[in-house]
Amino acid sequence: MSRKLYRMFSIAFAIACLAAFPNCGNDNKLVSIEVQPSTAFFLTPASGLTIQLTALGTYIHPPATKDITNKVTWTSDIPGLVTVDQTGAVAPSGNGSCGIANVTASFFTSANNPAGNVLRASATVTVHDSAVPACP
Repeated sequence: MSRKLYRMFSIAFAIACLAAFPNCGNDNKLVSIEVQPSTAFFLTPASGLTIQLTALGTYIHPPATKDITNKVTWTSDIPGLVTVDQTGAVAPSGNGSCGIANVTASFFTSANNPAGNVLRASATVTVHDSAVPACP
């Protein structure tokens, strides 16, 4: 096969591949989230303590796992027990309560439709108080 014919065949093949798979390599799509650690434990409800949570995103096209901690929205289902800031730092609220809360990382996959596609993952956070026998 001549060099010119080989070059033309290579270019035609590349164009056909790009037409068949337009998103490969170009569209880095987030498909899931994982929060690490998945469980956290405070020995006391005292304020001033923190545990850092990390949100890891799994992408396709091409496959990769990336730290997306600062790209997710962090929430606590019991903000009176633990608070979480937008860097993933969790702390007891300092009100003397004990119990178990879920801290959730949410990523909205469509900026145009925030109520649409949402990926979520959570961690379980326990606040203990040895002075209260009924604490978890």
